[in-house]
Amino acid sequence: MSDPQKPDISTVSSPRRRTLSPETFDHETVIGRTPTTVVHKVTVGDTNDPIAVKQPATHGTLSRDIFDSFRHEGKRWSQLTDHPHIVGVVDWGESPLPWLHHDVDVPWVAMEYMDGGDLNEYVGNISLEATYWVAEQLADAVWYAHHDGGGLIHHDLKPENILFRKTPGEQWDVPKIADWELAQTILNHSDSVGVTTPQYIAPEQAHNESTDQLTDQFQLGIVLYELFTGAHPFIDDPESTLEAAVISGILQNEPAPPSELRSILSPNLDDILLRMLAKNPSDRYEAMLQVRNDLGRILRESNPSTDQNKNQTESNVKQSNIEIEDQSPESADTTCLEMSDQELKSENSISISNGTVVSVSGRGGSALIRTELANDGTFYLSNIEQDIKFGQDVLLCYEVDDPSAGDIIEVQPVKDDEGSLKIDNGHTFEKGVVVDVTDSGRASIKTGIANDGVFHLSDIESDLQSGETVVLRYEGANPTASDVTEIIPITEFDV
Repeated sequence: MSDPQKPDISTVSSPRRRTLSPETFDHETVIGRTPTTVVHKVTVGDTNDPIAVKQPATHGTLSRDIFDSFRHEGKRWSQLTDHPHIVGVVDWGESPLPWLHHDVDVPWVAMEYMDGGDLNEYVGNISLEATYWVAEQLADAVWYAHHDGGGLIHHDLKPENILFRKTPGEQWDVPKIADWELAQTILNHSDSVGVTTPQYIAPEQAHNESTDQLTDQFQLGIVLYELFTGAHPFIDDPESTLEAAVISGILQNEPAPPSELRSILSPNLDDILLRMLAKNPSDRYEAMLQVRNDLGRILRESNPSTDQNKNQTESNVKQSNIEIEDQSPESADTTCLEMSDQELKSENSISISNGTVVSVSGRGGSALIRTELANDGTFYLSNIEQDIKFGQDVLLCYEVDDPSAGDIIEVQPVKDDEGSLKIDNGHTFEKGVVVDVTDSGRASIKTGIANDGVFHLSDIESDLQSGETVVLRYEGANPTASDVTEIIPITEFDV
């Protein structure tokens, strides 16, 4: 990858977060429209830098759901704006907008103005080298959202939601992922979330089944297949095909290897994209980190003179540089489970370190585990044979001085007599289920730490609903209701 073409990411960094007053918006033009939203190009006050402002398409009588949706989008999206390939959010709010000429509050999200068009305009119009680079950066951005950005799943990846910032000279334009309207946390992945564009729907969405980070992987697989080949992987002409036929094609048809459509493409790319597009989620990559690494490997192998260190992701945020390696049960050393801590430290050069389970995917024994061993604080591990749970303390066994994820030979749960979740410097947590909610911030919560099975709690600040799973933060070894210091909906729980 030649230096004159490689973009300087700092020249297209996202604008900083700041509080905006809509009365200072100077409206220029409408730059985007969907059935539900309108996006405007505006400038703020005396500044010359434009921003984009998104509002509901209908602004007469707005339902509470619309206001909630915009609040949700602004809050979720703002968790991701440190990544150079995610469109930055500047601010969001609810207030009258000057171009509507009325005093009714309207929800809005102000974001980075993208002047380079969307991904559709780049298909077939950039070099193969640039195409590989764009694909790698998009995979990195999605991995960041899943891993470091609060565990967010986009749910609606498509070319129209991948926008570009123009760069000077011959440098490649910079892609950034936009529109996190449908984003949900990984902890909330059991809920099914739809998609607005049928031709990018994942099979689990079409079947109205639960979605998770592997849903994003399938959608990005369609996007990248089109980027490399100019064709949809499942449908010959999706734009003129009826919606039902598009969905049927995605569910029933098998994609041709990309190199059959474009012989210049590497056969290794076939393996990547076809694995991303597996109809069964368990047949896809376990994490987008693996997709990013494999795409980057093709780019570097196609240009051996490239400095590999410089070709790591352009991210200016702290991210994992580990390689995930599959470990078969035959190759895994099981001595960790059979030894005491002292024996582990002295025999066979096996060392141990503590970790905490951040999330469990439920597919192939995979989990995110927070540990000081990891450069970025977290390992993604696969083929874990032990039964581990969210929030559980574990021991990680390894044999080298500076292990990566692939060097972990065993994950051993640390059993706690009370089965509680111990996280973050002694804070103690326990799950519960809301039995009943009354006015004035009171609720009855069924939990294993209550002697009679239920805590009756007051002064609850969270908005709870009956049947909702929550996490109770408490103090002391044998807590009563008064020892509970915080109640957190499981969907908002951040370990």
